[in-house]
Amino acid sequence: ATATIEVVNAPSISLADTALCSSSISSITLKPSVSSTGGTFLWNDASILDSLVVSASGTYSVTYDITGCPQASAQSNVTLASMPIINFDTDITQGCSPLTINLSNTSTNGTYYNWILSDGQTSSQQTPSFTLSDYTLHSIKLIVSNIGCIDSLTKTDLVEVFSQPSASFSTSSNSVSSSNSDITFYNNSTNGDEFIWDFGEGYALDTTYTSSDTTYSFQGTEGYYTVKLIAKNNSCKDSTESTIRIYEELIYYIPNSFTPNKSDDNNDLFTPIFTSGYNPSSYNFRVFDRWGTVVFESTTPNIGWNGKYKNKPCPPGSYVWQLHFQESKTDTSHDPTGNLNLIR
Repeated sequence: ATATIEVVNAPSISLADTALCSSSISSITLKPSVSSTGGTFLWNDASILDSLVVSASGTYSVTYDITGCPQASAQSNVTLASMPIINFDTDITQGCSPLTINLSNTSTNGTYYNWILSDGQTSSQQTPSFTLSDYTLHSIKLIVSNIGCIDSLTKTDLVEVFSQPSASFSTSSNSVSSSNSDITFYNNSTNGDEFIWDFGEGYALDTTYTSSDTTYSFQGTEGYYTVKLIAKNNSCKDSTESTIRIYEELIYYIPNSFTPNKSDDNNDLFTPIFTSGYNPSSYNFRVFDRWGTVVFESTTPNIGWNGKYKNKPCPPGSYVWQLHFQESKTDTSHDPTGNLNLIR
C-alpha cells in the first residue's frame, strides 16, 4: 500500500494595531493576514470567522490552525482615539512678495500634521513658516491625524500676495536754466498703480500721479535738487532718486564811463554789473592807468572803483579794466578787458 504525504510550511498570522475614532467611527473590522490558506480561525470571543468586528478598545487575539501544523497566533491592540479638532491661522494675511508667513496651529487631539499650500509647498511641522512669492491669493490646507483618526481643514484665499513695485524714472534733461526750467519726467516703474513725486524744492507740492509721465517747472534758485519717485502697489512701495541741476544764464554788463564826485551823486562807482550766472568767489576786477599801474583791484563784486588811487582823485581820462570770473553753469573762466572813461 502507498500513502501520499503533503508537506506544508508552518502557518504564520499577523494582525495590526488600530484605533477607533470616538467621534466618527463606532466599529472597526479586524482582518488578519496569513501566510497559507486553508486553516481555521478562533478569536478570543470564540468566533471562527476570518475577521472580527469590534466596537470597544482592548486587546483582541486570534489563533490560526492548519491540521498537522503548529498553531499560529496574533493580537491587535485597539485604542479608543479622539478625532482631531482642527484650527489654524496666520500672522499676516496680505503683503508684498516675497512674503513670509508664520502659521499658528491651535488644533487639538493631533499627533501628526501635514500642511499643503496652493502653490505646492508642504510641511510636516506643527507650526511652520512659508515664504510666498506668487502674486495671487493663497489657500492653505492642514491635515491632522491622531493614531488612525484623520481630519482636514482648508482655508481658501487666506493670504494675498502683492507684487513688489520697482520705482524708476528718466528725465528730458538733468540740467536746465532757471529761465526755462521745465523738465519732463518719464515714469519707467513696474508693478505700481500709484506714484508720488517729490521735486525737492522744500515746500508741499508733492503730488500723486496715476499717469505715467509728468512735466514740472522748477521755481527755485540756482542749485541742485533731489527728485524722488515713490511707486506704490497696495501696501507695497519702492522709491528712487535723481539729482537735477538748475543753473542761471550768464548775464552781465560793463559800462564804459563814470563820473565820480559829481554833484548829482550818480554814477560815482565803476564796477561790472552781474545779473546772474557767475561764481562770486572767482571774481577779480582790476583797473590800470596808462602806465600800467594797478590803481584799483577788488575780489568783491559789489565794491567798485571810486576814481581814486591811494585816496587821491585820479585825473580824468582813459583807463584799462581787466575782469576775471567763472560761469556757475560750466565753471568756464572768462577774462574780458576793455577801456573806461573817467569823467570829472
